[in-house]
Amino acid sequence: MASKTDRPSSQASSTDHGYTSPSEQPRLLVYRTWQRVLRSAIHAPAVMMTAVMLWINHSTIYWFDEGRLSKLDETAINNILNALQLLAKIYEIAVLASLAHISIKVFKRRLVGKGLPAGMVTAGYRVGDLFYLASPEFWSGRKGAALFVIFLFINTMLTVLMGPASAILIVPKLGRFRVRAPFFPGAVPVFMDTPDLHWPDLLDDGVVANITECAQEPANYKIGCPGSGFGALYTWASGWEMAGLSDHVPFPDHSGRITRQLQKHNGAEGTFATTPMSVVASTVGQLRTMIADQFIGHISLIDEYRLELADEKQVMPVYQPLVNSKCFVWNESEMEAARQTRAGDSSKMGTDPFFNCFSGKQDDRCHRTSRLLSDRMRDARVPARNAPFEMTYNLSIGAEQETMDGLPLTSPLFSASLPYTVNGSTEPGHQFVLCGAMAHWIPASFSIESNKTDLLQTSITDLGAFERANGWREATNGGNIDSTIHFDESWLKYLDPVFNSSDTGETNSVKVAERSTRLSLLLGPFLSDRTASNNNTVRFEPGSEAEDTTSDETTRSTIESFIAVVLTDAISRTHGVVERGPLMYFLSNGTAAPGEEPESVNLRRIHATQDQFGEEFKKLVQMRILDLDTPTPELIAFLDKKSRTHVSLNFNAYRYGYGFGRHSAQPLGTVVFALAVVYAYVVILLSYAVFVAVRWSPVVDAWGDLHDLVTLAWSSAAPAEIVSQGSGVRRKGFVKETVAIRAASAGGAVSLVRTEDEVGMVRLRKGEKYL
Repeated sequence: MASKTDRPSSQASSTDHGYTSPSEQPRLLVYRTWQRVLRSAIHAPAVMMTAVMLWINHSTIYWFDEGRLSKLDETAINNILNALQLLAKIYEIAVLASLAHISIKVFKRRLVGKGLPAGMVTAGYRVGDLFYLASPEFWSGRKGAALFVIFLFINTMLTVLMGPASAILIVPKLGRFRVRAPFFPGAVPVFMDTPDLHWPDLLDDGVVANITECAQEPANYKIGCPGSGFGALYTWASGWEMAGLSDHVPFPDHSGRITRQLQKHNGAEGTFATTPMSVVASTVGQLRTMIADQFIGHISLIDEYRLELADEKQVMPVYQPLVNSKCFVWNESEMEAARQTRAGDSSKMGTDPFFNCFSGKQDDRCHRTSRLLSDRMRDARVPARNAPFEMTYNLSIGAEQETMDGLPLTSPLFSASLPYTVNGSTEPGHQFVLCGAMAHWIPASFSIESNKTDLLQTSITDLGAFERANGWREATNGGNIDSTIHFDESWLKYLDPVFNSSDTGETNSVKVAERSTRLSLLLGPFLSDRTASNNNTVRFEPGSEAEDTTSDETTRSTIESFIAVVLTDAISRTHGVVERGPLMYFLSNGTAAPGEEPESVNLRRIHATQDQFGEEFKKLVQMRILDLDTPTPELIAFLDKKSRTHVSLNFNAYRYGYGFGRHSAQPLGTVVFALAVVYAYVVILLSYAVFVAVRWSPVVDAWGDLHDLVTLAWSSAAPAEIVSQGSGVRRKGFVKETVAIRAASAGGAVSLVRTEDEVGMVRLRKGEKYL
């Protein structure tokens, strides 16, 4: 680098080395011209590919199924993925070329302008060099050239990160992608009945489908009866000895199309249980069957799909029951003393008989009902034992039944006398159990797969959250739990219809006679026969070992689970008989000629109470208003009106395969990272374009390659203090000294000089020619 006093000419340097260079012609080094637009064409490939890539990822586009491109094209998926990996690499190279071009342009303008620290004299050519970022030479410009340091740091990081980012955004990933317009107009929403029928505030015999049959032995299997889940419940109870009581109880729909699952949780606040409504499961099962058997839209062409309740489209929430049960337990030795005291005075409370209302409201039906039930459990007295084994139930009501808004503030109380063996004796002792339960309607969503499983999955998966303060808000995604379920005696009897009340009087038939009601039969798997000294004894197996110090706790949790599961399943069967709704029938059976009675179109409503619903639909059919291709104004008005008065189910559909953008199987952070990297490149490019356009800054034509800069350094005289330091500059602080490109005079030779030595030299100007 030259000083102002001894700068040898090019001719002199050539002579000193024993050869003569050809005469050089001055040329323009700095100019303004539209030629820069042509030079900027290097950005075009990166810009076009970036635009397409951002569009497909923000659109979340599905491309092809797993295993093949389409049903008609068996092109190997690996070939496509490999080709796209190559495309991702090409995009990365295009972006690197663009960033390198920008870096060199800014670097050269800085050199012919204010200059750069000596440590950054090659910075423009080292974009992408991470080791350079960690060197003192790079950070030598943090004061005098801070903006350039930041700019170069960002560019280098982008060149490193652009590779993985391009692979994330260009190579399609497996996942579930939203299907746009999956159904014909009219296929969804699927209408059910009015909300007061599906989730009533009071359960009485008015919500039971067949009062006579549901009170007799067929109630165990009769569709629509509160007790029709007997088979699944008995199987669940029978499994306790092998693996304990499962926290999940599957209930196949009577049609065989779908299975809903009841889940329970035992904790410090008692036992919680919940399950989707039977009517919801049946309706979704029928829709799923129609998708497979009929053509009701694009969804029927998809092999693997997932249906999810479209919460954003729901006019009314969909609910499912949540039951909380709590029990007290006394054993034989404590029963006589406990019989003289209130339950609340006993140390045998399993938990505080306080029932949470999961609401911020302080004066509503739930809180008053909870207080009444808690007081009733505390005030209850242990009754005298009347039978070797029995379970009874009644309602928790005050001396005078309290009501609010015309509803009785009632919840069920259950009590049981359970036989158990004491100290190995052949004579059974007894335990007494007192249980209370409160039930709520909680908002929930659900989903179902096409063919991988028949299980209707609910959004309520963490029942333990209901034990935490305000955890219910998390469990229900902020939904309101402000509807308490109340009970009438006329409904409770359907939980326990009597099948065989006779007693033969024979010793070995006592157990049969004692299990002659539905609840007794369901408790049967917990009983065992023990024979000793020719005497038959019956005991309630869970918690019966006297040596077991937690026997009362075992009994309590078992009965608590039993009450919660049985009651939850019974509530879920409310208004549970479902047939295909009118729109579903229309789509599955075809249309009728204009003005004719559609013989093949069954206009029965989902429930017989919807006469007006059916008549309106019938008119739409006869008027040919239900156009499967375009939603007509009449159809839109019809659906909107019914959505405000009837429970409707709207669905989003997702398909499994390869595609672009964020999807259910890809973490949000992965796509956000990739998009952030690409958008950072876009910001750099736009900032550079604005800078060039606004300032119309000049183009520096020389020193586009590192060897050009090396040649310039050769032709420039070095400062005296570094002449003998060819192995590396050892003078402290030299890397921070500012260097720049200057000319000896207008049209003269250019040199790389320290700014402190540029006295008498001039900056390069546009339009001037230099050697």
